[in-house]
Amino acid sequence: MSKADPGHPIRSQEEEIVVALDDFGLLLEYVPLVAVDSANKNKLLPLQISSGLFSKASTFTIRSDLLDCRIAICSPLVLELFVDNFDYDNIAHFIRGVLDDELNEYRIFTHILDNEYAARVSNHKTYEAISMDVLHRWTFPFVPDVILYNNSSYKYKRNNIYIDDEFPLIIFLQGKGCRLHNCYIYDNVHLGEHCTIEKGAILSHNVLLGAHVLVQEKAVLADTVTLPDNHVVAPYQRYYYDYETGHILVIIW
Repeated sequence: MSKADPGHPIRSQEEEIVVALDDFGLLLEYVPLVAVDSANKNKLLPLQISSGLFSKASTFTIRSDLLDCRIAICSPLVLELFVDNFDYDNIAHFIRGVLDDELNEYRIFTHILDNEYAARVSNHKTYEAISMDVLHRWTFPFVPDVILYNNSSYKYKRNNIYIDDEFPLIIFLQGKGCRLHNCYIYDNVHLGEHCTIEKGAILSHNVLLGAHVLVQEKAVLADTVTLPDNHVVAPYQRYYYDYETGHILVIIW
């Protein structure tokens, strides 16, 4: 786990947790604060801590400032647990099952990172936050100009700009008056005149936009999506191209 106060950009709202730890890092309680089941997905839950916690340890700490970055070193028995309990829907259910298993007395110990960086991309918000951390070099030495990918040769410039002279991005801004606000543009994207791409929006490979298209905050246009003139993409919407039907699918977050 790593330290990240509530409201920190790398914390996913869908994965807010409260944990109880003893003095040796033994995990005593793991309480999700947001429902993950399909019936009540993303519904805020009341904080409930079992009274049995007081019988597990004489002293413990309850913390809400930790991020579960999903890095785990497991015993081979974990695979057997998943086989025997195939109804586990997510990691929270698995941890709950381990903590409630009084017969086998399985244990989960935690390690809290102080100066290291660890996080997990689970949605658009965390993708954007972690991408910015990488570009701002909080993850050094894991930054584009140090870690080579596909024989790339990125060079670091002022204001957190990375340039690869051998493999430049192929981005076409057709026409005049296009406005881009801290968005993510992939290769071979074509923009018509007077398009506006707002903060956090993602335009993937081979996206084609007509004139006067507005892509609002944190929307996602997947590969090969084509939009006509004057189209408006609402905030947080996802557009996908269905290769089987040839239609554009819209998903609202």
